[in-house]
Amino acid sequence: MGITPWHKRDIATEMDAWLILQRQIKQCQRCILSTQTASPIMGIGDISRAKQTVSYLIITDTPLIDATEKILLNNILFALQISPMQVYITSLIKCTGYHRDKKIDKDHPCIAYVLSQIEYLRPQLICLFGEQVAQIMTASEQSLAKLRGIHTVLDQYTALVSDSLGHLLQYPQDKQTFWYDIINAKEIITSGTS
Repeated sequence: MGITPWHKRDIATEMDAWLILQRQIKQCQRCILSTQTASPIMGIGDISRAKQTVSYLIITDTPLIDATEKILLNNILFALQISPMQVYITSLIKCTGYHRDKKIDKDHPCIAYVLSQIEYLRPQLICLFGEQVAQIMTASEQSLAKLRGIHTVLDQYTALVSDSLGHLLQYPQDKQTFWYDIINAKEIITSGTS
């Protein structure tokens, strides 16, 4: 896909690599969306502690720009006593012009950026929010209902599949199932098992 993931060496090199990736995303013109968006969004979170892994890497389908989705996620993290410093949020598609009702191609150029982010951040747990995210990251065509739960992705990372935040806002009755998924995720982090 034209993007080569890097290998860790020292803190300065790691931060340089992150900044290079950030520049690649901001300057990306690999798909039509790049002509329709002001600026692609790399993600949300503090990566300044370069030698530490993030506990949770949350992957959504599109950039988390909807205020109600942000509030919902913040409320969930607060209720579970998960510090924002433990979380990095990214999306499969980096451009804000993407519409959720469109199917994401498994070969979309943005996927390579996400894979590089995973390699850089070395998360203890990846949370895959939404059916398309789950299908692409688990290389499966099964429905979200069948994928829900714990998986191993990229041969080494533990991943939790659950509903998208947009789905929860549209179907509040599903929040309880999502809540149990997140509690399960926190227990994985707390126990140090995967």
